[in-house]
Amino acid sequence: MRRSAAWPTREALYELVWARPSEQVAAELGVSGVALAKRCAALNVPKPPRGYWAKRAAGQKVKKLPLPVSSRPKKKSAAPRAPYAAPPVNSEVPWPSLVQATDRGYRDAPVDVWGRLERPGRGQVLDVMVSREALPRALQLYALIMHGLKRSPVALVTERGRTLARAGQDEIRLRIKEQVQARDGLPLLEPKYASPWNAPRPQKAVGTGRLQLLVSVPWQYGFGDYAVQFRDGKVPLEEQLESMLVYLQGVPLRAAEEREVRRQQEEARLAEQRRREEEQARLAALQAERERRRQETSACRESLHDLARQWEDTERLRAYLAALDRGLLESESVGSEAYREWRLWAGQQLEEAPRRQVAQIRSWATRVQEMTRWEPMK
Repeated sequence: MRRSAAWPTREALYELVWARPSEQVAAELGVSGVALAKRCAALNVPKPPRGYWAKRAAGQKVKKLPLPVSSRPKKKSAAPRAPYAAPPVNSEVPWPSLVQATDRGYRDAPVDVWGRLERPGRGQVLDVMVSREALPRALQLYALIMHGLKRSPVALVTERGRTLARAGQDEIRLRIKEQVQARDGLPLLEPKYASPWNAPRPQKAVGTGRLQLLVSVPWQYGFGDYAVQFRDGKVPLEEQLESMLVYLQGVPLRAAEEREVRRQQEEARLAEQRRREEEQARLAALQAERERRRQETSACRESLHDLARQWEDTERLRAYLAALDRGLLESESVGSEAYREWRLWAGQQLEEAPRRQVAQIRSWATRVQEMTRWEPMK
């Protein structure tokens, strides 16, 4: 097991790194230079800057940094971000009825923990996730989009809580969403319905005023992830209106292209499925042929053993009858007439046994001949 280094105290480590170069101090402590640097950083011990020892050896005047009071290094704080200045709402474009209905629906909507307005439970409203301050601008963006799509086959509609840009049977989903920023000291949010089990929840974030237009395309079970995002940045969304309209007006063409791609993918999938089924059928037929050949080979082998056993029985019977003919059994003891008839029948049976075996051998020889003509299995 590797033993940990016996580090000196913070003050002693400070004196060491300012008395000799770090390579010598690390060698004395039995650690690497990287480990020494990490230890100094953890204890907030300043080290000589690059070139310090060369200047000191040349007799130049160098400055020794003092040891900080605290052993905890100061964390670099991010520069405060300037609040986003949203452009003013332009009232030149009148609001369509759907935009006005959305404005009425969100008028008394409560705020969720992220500082956005909760969606009304009733009524057809546009899909927005914004704060109360950003709601007029979001609705104005929808009004600009609807005004720009008036002369195109694409129209903005709402259906089952979704805002859709629809052209015939082709559609994509739209949503305007506001970016939020976490902030401490926000008020508690009273629940919509007061009850002993429903306590106020603290608000976690507030809106920044930066809006996004999120676009998601149809998927197998609804709509997938956002495919395109238009964001507020150096250029506000209002100045990106032309790009948004060009994208939305291309819905039918892109949908046709996507259908063609899906058709090709479906054909490729079906072709692959047929290939797999044919391959499985071929492997099943191959396995069945292997099993048939195995059974045929086993049956021929068993028939050979059966013929050998029949031959043994015939030879034993022939020997037995020969022994009887030599006088092993007196015919008078069973009756001369009865014995002669039985002996005649036994001789006939003995003569028929080879003929039966010949027929069996001929049948099995034919089967073995077929086995020799089998093609090799792949």
